Amino acid sequence: MTAAAPLVAVTDHAVERYRQRVRGALDARPEIAGRVAAAWAAGAWEAAPERGSVRVRDLERADLVYVCLHDRPRGELVVVTLWEEGEDAAVPRRFTDALRERRRPRGVAGPGGPSPGATTEPAPARASPRPAARPARLHRMRPYEGLLTAMVTPFAPDGSVDEATAVALGRHLLANGSHGLVICGTTGEAATMTDEEQIGLIATMVAELGSEGAIVAGTGSNDTRHATHLTDAAVGAGAHAILSVTPYYNKPNSRGVRRHFEEVARAASGRPVVLYNIPSRTALNMAPDFLAELATIDGVEAVKQANSDELNPVAGLAMIAGNDDALAACMDKGGVGGICVASHLVGPEMRRIVDEPDARAELDAALREIYAAMFVTASPAPVKAGLAMIGHAAGGLRLPLVEVDDAEREHVRAALAAHGLVREASAA
Repeated sequence: MTAAAPLVAVTDHAVERYRQRVRGALDARPEIAGRVAAAWAAGAWEAAPERGSVRVRDLERADLVYVCLHDRPRGELVVVTLWEEGEDAAVPRRFTDALRERRRPRGVAGPGGPSPGATTEPAPARASPRPAARPARLHRMRPYEGLLTAMVTPFAPDGSVDEATAVALGRHLLANGSHGLVICGTTGEAATMTDEEQIGLIATMVAELGSEGAIVAGTGSNDTRHATHLTDAAVGAGAHAILSVTPYYNKPNSRGVRRHFEEVARAASGRPVVLYNIPSRTALNMAPDFLAELATIDGVEAVKQANSDELNPVAGLAMIAGNDDALAACMDKGGVGGICVASHLVGPEMRRIVDEPDARAELDAALREIYAAMFVTASPAPVKAGLAMIGHAAGGLRLPLVEVDDAEREHVRAALAAHGLVREASAA
């Protein structure tokens, strides 16, 4: 079957895998697009089992397969990932399963917009308004319970998302106290990530680590359409739960906030939604009585409470500490866990705060200096500095965030040294 090639868009993840398996081109995107377009036009594609997905076979290398989403209305293929036949031992097929089931991210388009005169072939498989999501892993705990690390997003020297380092760091965190990870939250610098990067990283972490711990996806936005789009895409990528922040900047009234979260919960399609109350960043506080009202929304199950003055149980919602220094108090008050930053560095000790009530106060008191150091300047600059000091470098930050200065670095180093994490003489 032959067809005129549609416009081809290529994800960052597909570019990286192409570089690893074909050639290390500086900008492989046009090359991938050309090869996929040529193969499509020659009829070298077949329907994939997942609705709306196709597999395109490279004309020059018959063992190379591109997994694509077919966006019929736009006449566009989105190259999500690629793999070589016979490489299952090196690259788990579940990786590509998770990626190809995600929906096309908002804003992905080939250069220059839709090509004039491009024709659209009938979908190789019957299209669905919404692809079936990858089933969430079943947890003995609910996916938002326990110690969750609000994970940093590692960046490569060129500023791109470093997925390989993210997987390695996530695996380290899960082996050192964390029950799960929050991906693309505030600490993950989601505000400066494209939708493409955000959903791609969530999909990668689910595929690589979703059997080892909970993967909670940050999908917040002050634009309800954008928040629901990200939520839908994160669910399609296999996220076990959704973290959704109060709409910021526009300062909606309570009716608007409720409508916002109703739409987010609808987009989550049954995955648990964790509300995120952090008035210091959003200029909007969700008071306890209003949180109780939001608890009546189907699918809204918990609140990450970062307003420590109102850290108290709310009827209908599981309570999660939103500040490191509130984890012990949250557990004492009947909370289910915390979404924390210092757990990048002191995960085993923070896990004990969750698991060992009798030792909780002593453990918490011993970690106060670490908690404070993680916010000596705008997060996640301090925690990224700390990670580098203990041998888990996660790259720099994206503007407008900047790295710690010398005084801030020394503050972080001194706190880690006092805790025995780095040597006193280290100048990391």
